[in-house]
Amino acid sequence: LNEKKDQQQKWETARTARKQTLTSLEKSLQKDQQSLTELKSNERRLRNKIANAERRAKARAKKEAQEAARMREQIKAKKQQAEKTGSQYTLSENERSLMARTGGLGPPKGQTIWPVRGEIRHRFGEALQGELRWKGMVIAATEGREVRAIAYGRVLLADWLQGYGLMVVVEHGRGDMSLYGYNQSILVNVGDEVKAGQAIALVGTSGGQGQPSLYFEIRRQGQAMNPQPWLDTP
Repeated sequence: LNEKKDQQQKWETARTARKQTLTSLEKSLQKDQQSLTELKSNERRLRNKIANAERRAKARAKKEAQEAARMREQIKAKKQQAEKTGSQYTLSENERSLMARTGGLGPPKGQTIWPVRGEIRHRFGEALQGELRWKGMVIAATEGREVRAIAYGRVLLADWLQGYGLMVVVEHGRGDMSLYGYNQSILVNVGDEVKAGQAIALVGTSGGQGQPSLYFEIRRQGQAMNPQPWLDTP
């Protein structure tokens, strides 16, 4: 009888342990699902924020694109005229700036500079959580270090976004834009023209990361692209 009581007690203990394990697993799954839902919400908020900023800047962008088209024709004519006289036409600073910030990022052939140098903690396409994957790169760097624009452009967005912290979005024309998140502070304002290599923010942890880092992303026609091919050799 005592042996049976001991065995019964062991069964009860094992059953309680299994129940606790199942309860813990259910809580963990629920937490993961909540985290996944939050990540999806953050991405949706980012898309909406960019779309709203694009709508606000639509008239200005259209006018600038038209101005750039006219200037390209003028530059073409000036170059042809220069060739006739045996000379070479040199673009003015204004012409060079307008062409650069409205001409897009071009092909991904390592022609842009790094926004910040450091160890790559996450790469484009790596698993983030569940079916979600990283849409950009996370680059570890010293807190307070300058974050630089990868190419000429105009600031489309400079604001705090949940999951991304202090974020700067620069549009480069032809549907190309670059995104810089997790910043400690922002050094530019919406509408500012920026040059390649210009400091636009400072590295931080505002995205909720434990380690200071930069979230960097490139989008073309609204689609996230692998930014690595655009960057020069580390």
